[in-house]
Amino acid sequence: MNAITREPLATTDGDILLSKAINKANMGVFNRFYFLGKPLALCATTGFLWTQLNKDNDIDKEKLKLTINQADLICQGFKEKQGIPGVSIGVTMHGSFVWRKGYGLADIEQRVPCTPDTVMRIASISKTFTTTLAAQFVEKGKLNWNDKIDKYHPDLPKFLFENVPVSITVRQLASHTSGIRHYWKKGDPETDDEFNLPEYYITRSFPTVTESLSLFVNDELLHKPGTTWLYTTHGYTLLSAILERIADDKHSYAELLNDLITKQLDLHSTKLEYPDEIVPNRSRYYWRRSLKEGLRNV
Repeated sequence: MNAITREPLATTDGDILLSKAINKANMGVFNRFYFLGKPLALCATTGFLWTQLNKDNDIDKEKLKLTINQADLICQGFKEKQGIPGVSIGVTMHGSFVWRKGYGLADIEQRVPCTPDTVMRIASISKTFTTTLAAQFVEKGKLNWNDKIDKYHPDLPKFLFENVPVSITVRQLASHTSGIRHYWKKGDPETDDEFNLPEYYITRSFPTVTESLSLFVNDELLHKPGTTWLYTTHGYTLLSAILERIADDKHSYAELLNDLITKQLDLHSTKLEYPDEIVPNRSRYYWRRSLKEGLRNV
């Protein structure tokens, strides 16, 4: 993949990746850099392509060509209907490309075309990388889903719910049931649109994941752990900090990502995003609240 994974807070939150539409790994990945209140992802066309394999896993070239033409029309139509500036598509079979294409623009102001090599944020899809790392540590016996998190990070302050100390498990962090807030916290104006929350736009970077925990670890939980579901990027920030603590030689999250996932899968363009880093082919990012409004730079 060519990805920069990035949630808008810190570049150490374990939830920040950049990627191209496709890497050498045998997978198809769809990326987008347009936001309509919530991120939109194009993910409907790989099913067409995978069905063009016969029982010997050989590609029926004529059917594949027809399917690609159908997928091309779907992607172009989706882009136009949703008002998306640019889309990048890549699909492989047996380690080889069968389709790569870019649509629209990666930079509207500079009129830069979007291509299969355009590098984009994959935003909260990055959380799947964090859980993949966690699962590897579980397999190695270094992490247990049901353990309380203070076993692995004893320096944390005690979490409170309704002023009563409570415990959080690793499983609750990974399943968004910890009660740890997202970008909204008590006292903020009520809103269903996270783009209205000031914390969404923080660009501050932290030397370590643990240092970024200061953004939220002293805030009261929004519900008792394990009682309900609440989506939270900060919960995954804490999970990332735990992974750093239990890693051999205290590897950073970036090192764990590289050593245990991206290097193993030849994902040469997938990495953490740092705003001040020069990244060739990086797209610009845009958003709008509705299709009736014009695009804005993120």
